[in-house]
Amino acid sequence: MPISKNGYELKMDSLREKTIKGIFWVGSTQFVAQVISWAITIFVARLLSPSDYGLMGMAMIFIGFAQFLNELGIGTALIQKQNLQRIEIDSLFWLVVLNSLFLYSITFLSAPLIAQFFNAPRLISILRVLGLNFVLGALIAIPFALLTKELTFDKRCRAELFSNILSSVTVLILALLKFGVWSLVFGSLSRNFLLILFLNYYSKWIPKLCFSIKKVIELLKFGANVTGSRVFWYLYSNSDYFIVGKVLGEKILGFYSLAFQLSSIPINKIASIINPVALPTFSKLQNEEEELKRYFLKFTRGVSFITFPALIGLMFIADEFVNIVLTKKWTPIIFPLRLLCLVGLIKSMAFLIPPLLNARGKAYLNLRYSLLCFLILPPAFLIGSKFGLKGVVLAWIIGYPFVASYIFYLGLKEIHLSLSEYMNNMIHIIISVMVMLLVLLIFKHTCAHILNNWLRLIGYIFLGALSYLSTLSIFFPIVKKDITAFLVFKTNMHQ
Repeated sequence: MPISKNGYELKMDSLREKTIKGIFWVGSTQFVAQVISWAITIFVARLLSPSDYGLMGMAMIFIGFAQFLNELGIGTALIQKQNLQRIEIDSLFWLVVLNSLFLYSITFLSAPLIAQFFNAPRLISILRVLGLNFVLGALIAIPFALLTKELTFDKRCRAELFSNILSSVTVLILALLKFGVWSLVFGSLSRNFLLILFLNYYSKWIPKLCFSIKKVIELLKFGANVTGSRVFWYLYSNSDYFIVGKVLGEKILGFYSLAFQLSSIPINKIASIINPVALPTFSKLQNEEEELKRYFLKFTRGVSFITFPALIGLMFIADEFVNIVLTKKWTPIIFPLRLLCLVGLIKSMAFLIPPLLNARGKAYLNLRYSLLCFLILPPAFLIGSKFGLKGVVLAWIIGYPFVASYIFYLGLKEIHLSLSEYMNNMIHIIISVMVMLLVLLIFKHTCAHILNNWLRLIGYIFLGALSYLSTLSIFFPIVKKDITAFLVFKTNMHQ
């Protein structure tokens, strides 16, 4: 006779189902949206001039930074907070709206000064129109956070997918009608306007005219820490580009930029899928430490499953990849690319800790970490730049593990997870990657030289993937079990 599940088990099953469903929806809709938007972007790029994109880029330097201040971090605060009251949600909504109007006023008034700085008079009207995104963003924040909080990613992702596709089509139509840079400006506005419509349709949330500052003091403090952390992140994560461009010039910046982008692709892609799901999942479990620890380890294992072989493999074949795919003019990026792949390994393990700390209500710890990065990394890049491009990359190698050790310490301590437990969680991934490297070394020193360039590169990729996945599936069934569970769930969704 089957044993019926108790309430707690049913709750965990429901959370597991929502988590897997969230990962599926975020991943699949991002893939579809990117394919369509990139295809349209190519057509638009053929219609617009470089100066159009240049003007938009200038405007986004200011708008992009100010957007960190627009939401006040309340999206994260709403997702983290348990037992939300309606008056708290409504009060936060009106605060964000007032803040967005303030930011828009600043943008409107400062537009002539910004345009004068860039010596681009057309930037005045572009900034004043593009700044309306602050107000639209305020109307997006609450319904977006509420859908995320309840892990209803099917609805949230549909809203994002439809608004992205329709806004991309809007840009294309306006570009065909010769609107120039305004195609990009109105395309940005249309995306946020459509997102408001779709999010409110799916969330069924309508703000009420009620307000209480006392009810939201704690949420605002939490949001202020989130905002501060994001601002410092923005500053230190862009400081290397600024320093390389200023000290070493545009050509060296071009080499550095491409090496950094290539080494960041595996992390950025997996983070864009996992991060939106991690925070609400961790928040649901914030008071259940053992379950929170288990989910954190599962997420970490899933991330390392993809990023470890991708980054180690890219590091191994960097010379072949650069010289064959990018041509020999990009040879100077081989050494930086290899070192940045090592930095990427640490980043891929660290990026899940900030949402973990936010979920536990410790946003102030993330603020301390971002401040530490801001104080350590930019000076390290500046010193490194005195020794050229290699010096900047070595600054990453020396400086980042130092600051990352702090966030690892905070995260593992928060859920009472030992370093040995954390590393053992990924030991099968590490061993499988080592086997992959051994196979690639044997291939390199035996028969790689008899193949032409493209066949040799394909051989590396095929043998690397085959040896890695074979080792995992044969010797480490736990990973196979995780993947099978996800695939079975994905199949059931379509039945």
